[in-house]
Amino acid sequence: EICTLGAEECLTLALNVGAGIGVEVKIKVADFRKEDRPEWSLIMKYILNLYYIISDGSHC
Repeated sequence: EICTLGAEECLTLALNVGAGIGVEVKIKVADFRKEDRPEWSLIMKYILNLYYIISDGSHC
């Protein structure tokens, strides 16, 4: 169950699901842990690609 997963496991699951539907994943779970703030440009690109794939558009 998802509700029993920790934050790191949820993030891993989310990135794996995105990759499974064709989202190019250039970020890793470790990128979120290594700094106070992860590189937002990578995160926003991932979210944008996810949005385009879900909305049936072409991804970046």
